[in-house]
Amino acid sequence: MIQRIQTVYLLLVALAILVITFTMSFADINNQHGVYHLSPFGLSYDSLIFNKKQSFISFPFYLVFIFYLILVFRTVFSFKNLELQVRLSFYTLIGSVLIFASVTILPYIILALFIKESAEISYNIGFYLLVTVIPFAYLAWKNIKNDKSLIDSVDRIR
Repeated sequence: MIQRIQTVYLLLVALAILVITFTMSFADINNQHGVYHLSPFGLSYDSLIFNKKQSFISFPFYLVFIFYLILVFRTVFSFKNLELQVRLSFYTLIGSVLIFASVTILPYIILALFIKESAEISYNIGFYLLVTVIPFAYLAWKNIKNDKSLIDSVDRIR
């Protein structure tokens, strides 16, 4: 299990998602009255005028990340059933692309629905760390698929 390179890739995916889930925000939406922070725990607002912080929308995006972490660890520990591991690693790849797409589009949706004035969107380090998840998930899927094709070719020889 641990000697395979795809396990290292999947553990890097899990580490990045863990760091994002509990420590970082994705984007900041700056306008003239304050700053909206988009994080896995929802949208919070820092007022520049009144110097107060409040939780604006409490969307449990962290539950998506926890489900994704369970999927990644299930993929790592299903090394005995290679066909299942290929399928789960593909779901991991698709999940990382969907999470990235939703985190990319969500600030624009918030800007259009809740903030009616002009604002500037700036992405934070949590967003860029999420970008690194996609190549590692792809490499894990590709290597698991190569392992499966290698085992299938050896079985044909026997």
